[in-house]
Amino acid sequence: MLFKFVNAPFWGCHLLGIFLIGAAFDLLVLATGFDLLKGPKRMIKSALLGAASAYLSFGLFAVMITYVFRYPHWAHEGIPRVLDHLFVGGTMAAVGSAIGVPLIVKVVEILQGKQFMLMAAPSRMRTSGIALFMMILWICAGTVSV
Repeated sequence: MLFKFVNAPFWGCHLLGIFLIGAAFDLLVLATGFDLLKGPKRMIKSALLGAASAYLSFGLFAVMITYVFRYPHWAHEGIPRVLDHLFVGGTMAAVGSAIGVPLIVKVVEILQGKQFMLMAAPSRMRTSGIALFMMILWICAGTVSV
């Protein structure tokens, strides 16, 4: 997100989309009561939750940007644009989320099992690790946006 602020003109729709992804995931976790780190079939549940939250966030975004905020590019194209965003972009995001969310759940399980504690690492190592991680994110963001 910082990359967008520094290198691109401000478009509030980007922030709306990012907010809706998080809000949709949180709402679905609360509504379903799934515990993603415990219980049987947690990987299947997390995959379904990831896919459902992608569709929900893409649907909410398309409806809001077209009919609530009336962004000209979206409002001019109307329903076909909304459906395209929901079913084409939403499906790609749902597939990515159905793969990504279970992977993140597995990483969290591995880190919890090893009693991974970031604060237990030496200060210099934490600072270097965070700086390296941020540089990797910036490189990935630059590669994707080009």
